[in-house]
Amino acid sequence: MSTPIVVDEWIYSDLRGDNEEDGPKQLQLSLFLERMLQMCDHFIVVKNSKLHNKINEISKIGDYRGSSDDKAKYLARHFMRSFFPRKDKIVWLEPEDLKELDAKLKAIEGFKDDDYYLLKAHLNVPGSLIITTDDDLIKAVGTYPGITIKHRDNFLPNYLKN
Repeated sequence: MSTPIVVDEWIYSDLRGDNEEDGPKQLQLSLFLERMLQMCDHFIVVKNSKLHNKINEISKIGDYRGSSDDKAKYLARHFMRSFFPRKDKIVWLEPEDLKELDAKLKAIEGFKDDDYYLLKAHLNVPGSLIITTDDDLIKAVGTYPGITIKHRDNFLPNYLKN
C-alpha cells in the first residue's frame, strides 16, 4: 500500500549537508530516497509553498557549498531526475484546490501560519503522513484528531529498516 508523505524543508537541509556536514543525515536522506524509489510511497508537495521554493533552489545545482559539495550535487541531481518526472513519486497540489483549515486547528498555540501548507496538504490527501524536524509543530498538532505527524529522526530509521 502506498503512503503519501508530506515533508517540510528538512529534506533540503539534509540534501545540502546543512544538518550534519558529511554526517549521517545526508547519508540517511540518500538511503531514504532510494527506499522511496523501491516502495510505492510518494511525496506530496504544495506548489509555491516553502518546500516548493526550496526544491526550486535544488535545481540550481551550482549553488552548493562546503565539503559536502559533490555529495549535495549528486543527491540534488538524483532527487530531481528520479522523482520530478514521475507522477507516481511526487504529487503536486495546487494551493487554491486545498480545503481551508478549520478555525479550531488554526487557533492552536504554537502553530505558525507558515506551516499551514503542511497541514492542508496532509488533510487533503487521505492516508498521508507528515515528516518534519519542527518540534514546535509536532507539539502543537501531534495529538490533534486526524493528524499523523512524525519527527524525521524517529521516522527515517524505522522506514529504512522495513
